[in-house]
Amino acid sequence: MATPIGYQWLVQNLDLEVPPPLQISLIGEPNKADAYPKDKIKIFRKEYQVPDDPVSHLAFALKHEPVDLSIIERSLKKLDKKAIENHLHEHLGIYERKIGFYYEFLTGQTLNVPKMTTGNYIALLDPDKYFTALVDKSKKWRINNNLLGTSAFCPVVRKTSVLNEFIAKNLDKKVQYLMSTYPSSVILKANQYLYLKETKSSFLIEREEPKGDRIRRFVQLLHRRNAFPGMKKEDFVRIQNMIVDPRFASKDYRTDQNYVGERLGNGTEIVHYIPPSPDSVDSMMNGLIDTMNRIGQGVHPVIQAACLSFGFVFIHPFDDGNGRIHRFLIHDILGKGDFTPDDAIFPVSAHILNNMDDYNRCLESFSRKVMEISLYDIDSEGILTKKNDTNFLYRYFDATAMSEYLFNVIEKTVEIDIPTELDFLLLHEKAKKEIQMIVDMPDNKIDLFIQACRQNKGILSDSKRKNFFPMLTDEEVGSMEKAVNTYLPTEVQETGMSPGMRSAD
Repeated sequence: MATPIGYQWLVQNLDLEVPPPLQISLIGEPNKADAYPKDKIKIFRKEYQVPDDPVSHLAFALKHEPVDLSIIERSLKKLDKKAIENHLHEHLGIYERKIGFYYEFLTGQTLNVPKMTTGNYIALLDPDKYFTALVDKSKKWRINNNLLGTSAFCPVVRKTSVLNEFIAKNLDKKVQYLMSTYPSSVILKANQYLYLKETKSSFLIEREEPKGDRIRRFVQLLHRRNAFPGMKKEDFVRIQNMIVDPRFASKDYRTDQNYVGERLGNGTEIVHYIPPSPDSVDSMMNGLIDTMNRIGQGVHPVIQAACLSFGFVFIHPFDDGNGRIHRFLIHDILGKGDFTPDDAIFPVSAHILNNMDDYNRCLESFSRKVMEISLYDIDSEGILTKKNDTNFLYRYFDATAMSEYLFNVIEKTVEIDIPTELDFLLLHEKAKKEIQMIVDMPDNKIDLFIQACRQNKGILSDSKRKNFFPMLTDEEVGSMEKAVNTYLPTEVQETGMSPGMRSAD
């Protein structure tokens, strides 16, 4: 019979309330492992068996399984401190040293184990398998702590083949080259359009109708992202105040237990996601800010953006505006990491809006884990009360899927969205120049003419002509319509510009 080892042994024998580990390790024959999901199983020969105690199984997990800080933390908090000390007094190999470090890092307690004075320093995470931060040396354990975060907030990102391939594509250099092939006038206008498009799309993702003043404030925020060189709590509050209705502006992080859900007509509440308890938000956000400073050097900007922006939206520190701040953080971090060209922006929200199923699947890859183990009650007023501790999930999540998703979105904007907009604007500029040769009109009048024709299958309607262009002759209108249809035919009209861009004309 196949028997569990490593994380799965710990989950079963310590009665841990955690989502299933990424890998389930078993000792025994593959055909006798029917009780476990086939896509997660790894079978080990009998000689890999370890003594039947938690520390030995944890050492096996650290050696042979993906790092899962949430299971490590839950396991160490279940174990007797004295038992760990006794084990480490007798065995102090590489993985026992890691266990000692993790115990002090994750629990905040100090182990009574003599400080090491000799031996090489070892990396806590294998840099060939994980994205790592600059090293912080632990003299006691002679360990190079290269975790991405702190004990209050520490995502993990595995170096998958997908992420390695994305990094090798140098998407930042690709978009810089792309923009260098277009006239500066087109790039300038494209940037103006993309900022507006990104803003409108970010509101529409939340099913909110973007309105004048709120659009203006969000565009200003995106332009001013470098105004927050070192994010602090006051900065997050200030950003929240800039992008929400003033009536829902916050003075601090939330003090209530919020959740994402919907109420049906019969009064039934469907809960899709429960963020951490309000009394832990401050410490998690402090951890996120410290992690932001920690990984600002040496970690790929897209990995940084995925860890911090998704970590933020998982914490959900405000009652309103979390999604928009989450997407603002992507732009802020990519800009600070010199991944985004100067004065430009990746239309991330616009792509998300057009591919909401992919975005929801990415969010659900985390929210599903939370909801699998969450216990809660909801009263008749819709107030939710959590009944168990799930805070470790938000502090120590695996951000690999979020990193792959964000890279994929950025690649699509570089390969499809940005070139499409640039091509459209280039044709738009050519149409304007030809129309200018027919009738010397102000730019805004030409823009209005093009927009009116595009809205009516390439023909200026009688009402638009009467209201806006009564001064034009039939011959002039015919020539101008021909110019519009030459450069901006119906197929370009349909694909070259999003609804948000069209309304910006």
